[in-house]
Amino acid sequence: MKVLYCITRSDWGGAQAHLYGLVSEEIKKGIHCEVIVGEKGTLYDRLQALGIKVHHLSALVHAISPLQDFKAITSLCRMIKKINPEVVHLHSTKAGWIGRISSFLAGKKTIFTVHGWCFTEGLSRKRRMVGIIIEKLLANITDRIICVSDYDKNLALKYQVADSSKMITIYNGVDVQKKSLESSLIRDTSRVNVMMVARFSEPKDQETLIRALQYLDEHIHMYFVGDGPKLASVKKMVQKMNVENRVYFLGQQDDVQSLLYFADIFVLSSKYEALPISIIEAMKVGLPVIATNVGGVKELVIHGSNGFLFAVQDAEDLAVRIAQLAEDIELRKRMGLKSKHCFQANFTLDKCIEETNKVYQEFA
Repeated sequence: MKVLYCITRSDWGGAQAHLYGLVSEEIKKGIHCEVIVGEKGTLYDRLQALGIKVHHLSALVHAISPLQDFKAITSLCRMIKKINPEVVHLHSTKAGWIGRISSFLAGKKTIFTVHGWCFTEGLSRKRRMVGIIIEKLLANITDRIICVSDYDKNLALKYQVADSSKMITIYNGVDVQKKSLESSLIRDTSRVNVMMVARFSEPKDQETLIRALQYLDEHIHMYFVGDGPKLASVKKMVQKMNVENRVYFLGQQDDVQSLLYFADIFVLSSKYEALPISIIEAMKVGLPVIATNVGGVKELVIHGSNGFLFAVQDAEDLAVRIAQLAEDIELRKRMGLKSKHCFQANFTLDKCIEETNKVYQEFA
């Protein structure tokens, strides 16, 4: 079977990590995989290192651009016809829009994985209304829609974007077998280490976590993994608050898991999410998780069980939850163990691949 994947961005984020994990496992099962990306970057390089044929479609851009979008549709349609896959599997909103039109014109079966709807809660009303209209139209030429959380599936049903028979929830998964390198970070047992792994962009809101520092004791330190357009402004914020001695920026990392073993608490302060792989990775290594109650996060973090949920941009409540875990090592251990058990039961890559392949077989 031949599957053609398409995604817009090549920088490293949840959708890219999901696609990489999916492709890396599918080729082991004998599925012929090719990938189209809108830009060169980390994902592009990593896929090439796997020996995957990766196509760069420069007209496929993140921003809405009528001229570029028309070029992308015509070019992608030609590429699909030439590659001739049984299934075109699309990831991310823009690739989902352009790809479904192109795949329909090329006469191919189409699967769209939703990594958070473009009309999710937290976006402006105007943006959400436009997104709903577009997705309703495109659902008519989509054979299967995979949602990474029940939240996203229910949101689509709420706005009558697609019929329930066309949608399925398949949770993101992380490879349970993946081994990590030994962390180069040196642990100071007098500190409690809080870690956040996320791209520095508007939705992720690292600023709220940093603001929580003003309510926390000096022995609580924060580590940020990732890069992105807001990194410089967040660093300036840290300087302005005069907390440089308690905040560390580790940049983009190839082996995040080794760093997570260094952490005591994982935090994700996003304004909106689908089903964050970063939380799943933290659960895998047995960390208690504190995260905003958005999107499918509550399907990962059960409040009071394996962590805590808090409201968007509520730095004071976030600080209360961090302090609660920082002061009680036994609570951290209990919640971390529940995180690990939840991961093993529901969020392994094997389970994700198995359920995705069942969808592929519908079109084999």
